[in-house]
Amino acid sequence: MNKDIIMKNIRNNIKYLRWYSFWSCFILFYPIKVLFFAEICGNLVEAMSLFAVQNLSITLLEVPTGCLSDKWGRKWVCCGGAATMLVSFILYAVAHNYFILIAASILNGLSTALASGNNGALLYDSLAQINKKDDYHKEVSKNMSLEQLSLAIGSLLGMVFVFISLRAVMLASIVPAVIAFMITLKLAEPKKIYEDNSTNILHIFNSLK
Repeated sequence: MNKDIIMKNIRNNIKYLRWYSFWSCFILFYPIKVLFFAEICGNLVEAMSLFAVQNLSITLLEVPTGCLSDKWGRKWVCCGGAATMLVSFILYAVAHNYFILIAASILNGLSTALASGNNGALLYDSLAQINKKDDYHKEVSKNMSLEQLSLAIGSLLGMVFVFISLRAVMLASIVPAVIAFMITLKLAEPKKIYEDNSTNILHIFNSLK
């Protein structure tokens, strides 16, 4: 592929990651999530336990998924995170019992674990390849600002759908997740600035230490 085309694709990563930051956090169900869980489960104890399941899955999967970024590539791990988020949202929306909600919560945790570290590395490597790595913190700040703006807008919009039903809010949240996933498919794989040749077992051992 022509070098100019490659560099153009890498520069586009910066724009795509901004849009991904926005749409991946455009989650309408945040304000009513526990209410929806309680409606399905029948009690608040089981509803709150789902948050614990999600956070525990993030903790347990953080190290194993962290190894994948160097092995599979930044883009495809980003795609995997967006895909698992989308599947988890679909499961939330169609859930009719506690066990489906558990599966959705685990997948949601997996999505967070896949994005953690990898998406920052994707942004850094992309900037480094176009000789703009000094702009990393500025770009991170822009992305974080878009995430907060998206959360605010999504939450307000969710209050409109809540007049229909709680499940309507969950269903509406699938649309931004689809957009976020489609954006990740347009990303280009940058050159890795740091290549990790250690084994997954060594990663886990060092993390445990």
